[in-house]
Amino acid sequence: MGVLLLAGISVINKKLILDKLYAPQNVVLSRETNLIIIGDSSLEYSYNPAIIKNSINNARPAENYFYSYYKLKFILEKNKHVKTVVLGYGYHNLSKNRDADIMPSKMSLQFYNRYFMLLDATGRKEIQKLDMNYLFCYAKFCLGIPLEFYKNMDLIVDLLLGKFDHTKYPFWGDFSKDKKLRLNVAFEKMLDAEVVGSFYNGNTIAGKSPVMSAYLVKIAELCSRNNIQLILLATPVHKDYLSRVPPYYMELNSEMLVFLKKRYPDIRYYDYSSLLTDDSFFLDPGHLNHRGADIFTAELKLKISQEHCCGRS
Repeated sequence: MGVLLLAGISVINKKLILDKLYAPQNVVLSRETNLIIIGDSSLEYSYNPAIIKNSINNARPAENYFYSYYKLKFILEKNKHVKTVVLGYGYHNLSKNRDADIMPSKMSLQFYNRYFMLLDATGRKEIQKLDMNYLFCYAKFCLGIPLEFYKNMDLIVDLLLGKFDHTKYPFWGDFSKDKKLRLNVAFEKMLDAEVVGSFYNGNTIAGKSPVMSAYLVKIAELCSRNNIQLILLATPVHKDYLSRVPPYYMELNSEMLVFLKKRYPDIRYYDYSSLLTDDSFFLDPGHLNHRGADIFTAELKLKISQEHCCGRS
């Protein structure tokens, strides 16, 4: 009896609540919004949408290409007026270490809770493992079993009241305007952690991620199919960080860029990795503070307007 009751509640939860809660029609951007920034924290901290009219920053911490693809696909479903997508393309983005957030780990539940509802069968198969975090989220989002139901209450109430706010979605990003103006005193320790975490597995180069490479191509194909200008963007990083990027990853990014431009000739690549050199513009080795973000975004605005790729003055 208990099993049948749970099954009934789960079906109701899935069909009447979750399917409506995470439906693309809940995300309808202003018709004036024609540029979307997407990617990880390098863009979250570097792009100030207040400087470029009719744009939004939808970057999230540690968001890799796998998750960015599914988020972008979801957003574009009901927003065909978007003309330009700017995607982070740093040296770390194709590293094998970027796979950590789609593999069984202590951190995977955080990312599954943020993005699992966006995944189709292909995406779920990509991360499918006999792992409790995967099984937990599959039961919650695909079978409708009301696990952690309270976490959806804000969204459910808004939906019922007809005042749904899509920016409350766990996968929705924004510009993080950090108030710190200078690098932390523990700079060398932060630099070591960021370089090792991005590029190394122990003492050896982590290598290339076939998954991230494949989903970068999927993003390019998605934009091409929707007649959207895709701009790959390398944001400013500290000069000491840049000097420690292994040549392997510089070559990897160059090779992938050549491959993409052959298949999708309209793709643009803007490299601002060495734009800013003064410490006062950085929060840490890989992220700008708000002063740096404002300067960088102004430079990007000038570049975009010069190339007339976004239909804005």
